[in-house]
Amino acid sequence: MYRQWELIAAGEAMTLNSTYTKDLKQRTGQLAALLIMVSGGQASGFAQGGGTWRIIDYLTNIEVRLNGSPMGARGRARELVALAGYRLGQLPVSNWRNYATNTQRDAIPILFGTHLWDKRRYLDLARYNEAQIRITNTATSSQFSQLSVTIYALWLRENNVPTQGYILRELFPEYAPTAGSTDQNDLPLE
Repeated sequence: MYRQWELIAAGEAMTLNSTYTKDLKQRTGQLAALLIMVSGGQASGFAQGGGTWRIIDYLTNIEVRLNGSPMGARGRARELVALAGYRLGQLPVSNWRNYATNTQRDAIPILFGTHLWDKRRYLDLARYNEAQIRITNTATSSQFSQLSVTIYALWLRENNVPTQGYILRELFPEYAPTAGSTDQNDLPLE
């Protein structure tokens, strides 16, 4: 078995306040992880008074869709980075600045196993007819001049260990407490 990094998208432009989609339908193999790197030019003076100012704060939904359903991974960029940080033992390298006009960078890893190169748990794309990555951002031109995305796929090649499935990481519906009410959370059985 050997490990392979493949560049899927190289600095492709993301339209502000929209959803970016990248198809993986021509790729097959055992996908161990995805590394999504988003960069953009911050508008001059933006958020110097506080509030949300990082690119990661405006990436509101990242999905890995399999056969049209978001069952590969789903969540906000902040949660996906935190989950990967717990597994990797460190947060991914990002570049955050809040002065004048500058370029910010965020790295969002999505792991499909218990660790980065898990030989037993990975996403086997040969089992699906359609696979795509969708990244939704809510940034506007008053916050960033442009956004671009670079995506790497981390493959397990010639791995003879049969898959035990993959680990689905998603944000379960959030609970908003209301006085005098009860919300029954039905957790999935799978």
